Amino acid sequence: MTGLRSTAISPKPLCVAADRSLPVGLHVFLPTAGHDWPSDKPVDTRFIGTHMTRTLNCAILFCLMSLVGCQGGNEGVTGTVSLDGKPLPKAEVVFTPTEGGRPATATTDASGKYDLLYTINQKGAPAGEYVVRIRTATTTTGEDGRDIQSPELVPAKYNQQSELVVEVKEGAANQFDFDLKSE
Repeated sequence: MTGLRSTAISPKPLCVAADRSLPVGLHVFLPTAGHDWPSDKPVDTRFIGTHMTRTLNCAILFCLMSLVGCQGGNEGVTGTVSLDGKPLPKAEVVFTPTEGGRPATATTDASGKYDLLYTINQKGAPAGEYVVRIRTATTTTGEDGRDIQSPELVPAKYNQQSELVVEVKEGAANQFDFDLKSE
């Protein structure tokens, strides 16, 4: 059994392996329960390698898992929205997967253009079929604390009962322009 011994007289590190097989500084990772450091009591170092290997594997796994959300896989989705031939500014565009799952959203600019976002850091949407809902109504809080709903400019067939279905394709341009009719 290998162990650590203190070297209180030496200006070198306080803990070194008795058989010099343990790297200097590794004593930091050793369990201290029941031991007052420095100590002449031997410490069982058989499991240090296993513990460090597991710790390193967990750290690597954590790093890889954190990168999964940063990978591609989403296709860029852009387009324009107009109502009766005129650009529709400040419209909310929502792509909801027909198979269920996370929707992607965008808000049109002054010229009716949108650029879909899947998450705050990811543009576009995964390949698949989507129901598209477009709405302009917004809710604000009045002076009396009540919610005030602005009138909806877009007919229900484009929002609550949307008839708009598109397919986002892998590697394609995925530009969807919507010319909505108010009647």
